[in-house]
Amino acid sequence: MRIVTRLRDNPVLRESFFQLARQVFDLDFSPWYQGGWWGEDYQPMALVEGDRVLANVSSTPLCFCWEGRTLRFVQLGTVMTHPDFRGQGFARLLMTETLRRWEGRCDGFYLYAHEGVTGFYPKFGFHPGRETGFQLRVLPPMDGYRQGEALPIRPDTPGGENILRRCWEKGNPFSALTADNWELVMFYCHRMLRDAVWYLPRHDAVVILEQTPGGPLCWDVFGGEGAPLRQLLTPLVSGKVRLGFTPLPGCGAMEAPPPEDDFFFVRDGCRSFFEEQKAAFPLLSHT
Repeated sequence: MRIVTRLRDNPVLRESFFQLARQVFDLDFSPWYQGGWWGEDYQPMALVEGDRVLANVSSTPLCFCWEGRTLRFVQLGTVMTHPDFRGQGFARLLMTETLRRWEGRCDGFYLYAHEGVTGFYPKFGFHPGRETGFQLRVLPPMDGYRQGEALPIRPDTPGGENILRRCWEKGNPFSALTADNWELVMFYCHRMLRDAVWYLPRHDAVVILEQTPGGPLCWDVFGGEGAPLRQLLTPLVSGKVRLGFTPLPGCGAMEAPPPEDDFFFVRDGCRSFFEEQKAAFPLLSHT
């Protein structure tokens, strides 16, 4: 057995990694890779035997901006072991090695865990964290500002991707905690959210808004500086809208339960940040 960190560039191991992610999480990375969006930031560390991936822990370093400060946090994810090899300490080995690799090179660590494995991460210095969710009440449209003001775009087409990228580069002017996360934006928008991406020509902005069983969820907004957030959302929805990002105080948002259902764990500087601030990481930065 050996540890491998360059799975992306090895076709055989890459496919084995894809198969294991499908088996464990029902998660398909292959379209993301084929689209060219798997860059240098998503970094699996896998335990390999021959041409087979037995276990994996991935790390994603992300730079966040908060009140003019840059915070470099590493998010851990895709923690998985093949069912035939569980209970042998493979995940523990990879977690230890991953944390050692990033120690001293970041401000802290965080991850989202499923309910059945919440007892695993405290062994590595992680503590339960608390993100704060937000929601905004949007009034019905007035003065002819209707659905036609928002045009659906498809990020899985070159034209749609170009519009999304151009607006993403403007950032979210309504967010207090922003991330440099283009690769992850395309992970979500290329497939899962491809029918939830809207372009507002009047403001040259993109709104990613999904109708969920829990009500409308605005994952993110890119562009639209100078207009109120409520105005950008008016062509798409009215009533309460959950926000997938931490809004600036002037947006008129209220606190609400965070949209994420998984358990949130933090370590080091990331722990102290969430003890001091009411915030949540952008949903489009989750791995």
